Amino acid sequence: MRTISYSLKDDDDSVEGWDKSTINYCMNNMDKIRTMVSKMCFQYNCKDRDDIQSCLFEDLYESEDFDPLREGGAAKSIDSYIQMKLQFVIFRYLKKMGNELALENIDHAVDNGIKERFEEVEIGNLSELLDNIEHKRDVYGIDVFSFLYLYFKLSIKFIDEEEIWNFMNVILKLDKRDVSKAYENMKRDEDFILAFRKIFSSGDVGIDISYVTEEIGNRVFGRKQFDNIIEEYFG
Repeated sequence: MRTISYSLKDDDDSVEGWDKSTINYCMNNMDKIRTMVSKMCFQYNCKDRDDIQSCLFEDLYESEDFDPLREGGAAKSIDSYIQMKLQFVIFRYLKKMGNELALENIDHAVDNGIKERFEEVEIGNLSELLDNIEHKRDVYGIDVFSFLYLYFKLSIKFIDEEEIWNFMNVILKLDKRDVSKAYENMKRDEDFILAFRKIFSSGDVGIDISYVTEEIGNRVFGRKQFDNIIEEYFG
């Protein structure tokens, strides 16, 4: 097992290399990195998760190592530093693919400073945010808490979105086009925006996966059955 080291600089001027604390951290915490990539890709509607993960490693290879003593640094920890790198990897990737939203996000990040974007921001208690969408539980033709629970549990397992729709088609007895349409409507609904940000944040609000699972799961009818089916099909 690799030892995570916070050695800061090489003897030469080149920053390229694999022997870095950032890369060691990723190698020692691959499940966490996969979850981070999955959740941030969801946040920016990027479906190419495998490519993004590869690009992240390439970026870390080419970048300066994390320096916990660097004054004025944007990141408070190696975890937040990697999150910061991941976000810009996604922005660059989406820009390359011609995604206009990515261009807006890049400009916003540059204009407002990296540090401001990655400091912890509390956007509300998750339980209260979920309570606030209770009155719209069935408004889009799908039980929103069942949808959120299944989507969250499958996305953190790195399941492709198309496969998630197919799974919901079987489990919820709904056409996958209707599920996809309901999801798109939720993303445009102001009542859902904060809850979505809280649930699918990649760590910038300090959220814990087990906490999210319980908060949503407590509102799901037939949760145990869902868990058993997910375990059977996806492990």
